[in-house]
Amino acid sequence: MKPISRLHRSAATVGTGLIAVFWTLSLGAEWLGDLDTLRTVKAAIAYTMPLLVVALAAAALSGHRWSGHRWSGHRWSGGVRHPTILAKKRAASVMAAIGLGILAPCAIVLHLLAQKPLTSTFWALQMVELCAGAVNFSIAVWLARAGASLSRRTG
Repeated sequence: MKPISRLHRSAATVGTGLIAVFWTLSLGAEWLGDLDTLRTVKAAIAYTMPLLVVALAAAALSGHRWSGHRWSGHRWSGGVRHPTILAKKRAASVMAAIGLGILAPCAIVLHLLAQKPLTSTFWALQMVELCAGAVNFSIAVWLARAGASLSRRTG
């Protein structure tokens, strides 16, 4: 296995695993109903989020590179035009938009809101975060399956 593919698979696995752990911990803390647990989980997610961003960025950049793209000073050029690779790029872009546009701000705001008495705003935002997290996890699993399919086809 090439180093770039090893990096891509490792980074994607860490990223997908963290998404699953964050989602499971959030849901578990809600079900337990213990305020201290909920506060701890929200703090852990907020402080661990940079690791998730780095892992997913590494997966995106290594995937870009693995697909044959090269940085030419100011933009990416070249690359394979396989339909699955193009679909993976579109799906990864959607995943990044959800993560940076919804999930990261939610994680920070929920951590801050959890420090005060919980209001309906907290719970509404928590539901948005859980739904967006489930969508991102589904996309991450699809990306992994599509990548495995590509690997089987290309050797």
